[in-house]
Amino acid sequence: ITELNGLMKQPLLVEVEIPTSLVILGGGCFESSNVSSIYIRGTEPVGGTFDLSNITKFGAYIFDGAYQLKKMILNPNLTGELPVEFIKGANYLTELEIPAGVTKVTNKSLSNLGALKTLTILGNETVIESDQVFGASSKFPAIKANAASKAAEFAKANGYTFIDLE
Repeated sequence: ITELNGLMKQPLLVEVEIPTSLVILGGGCFESSNVSSIYIRGTEPVGGTFDLSNITKFGAYIFDGAYQLKKMILNPNLTGELPVEFIKGANYLTELEIPAGVTKVTNKSLSNLGALKTLTILGNETVIESDQVFGASSKFPAIKANAASKAAEFAKANGYTFIDLE
């Protein structure tokens, strides 16, 4: 299995073990689910952690309603854009690190993350599309990035708290 697509309407599903061969999560896979742990075969599940370190591509609305999410581990080699409503409603997620290869954090990709305190952007060329990246959030996270990055420019131009990675 290399790809998983479609909406998984399994309200009793709380832990998901994914094979090491799985590299693509298509649109809506875990939308409105009760999943609290995603882990790679051969490792142990950790409540609230989504280990996506093997995933190289995501569709839209993957984790729309990921209410139990506390920690997300992304593939350090991830490239491309974070899609619309990649994560929505994760009320326990306080920190998120975006790998250097991600080119764009699109509008509403990180919606309604009320507990998000720090968004770390590792890529100097990663574009944050606008304030709409965070959807209807009542507060916005601090942006941690390299001082010479596009994320730093965005943070400073839009009044976000900026933290230099160095």
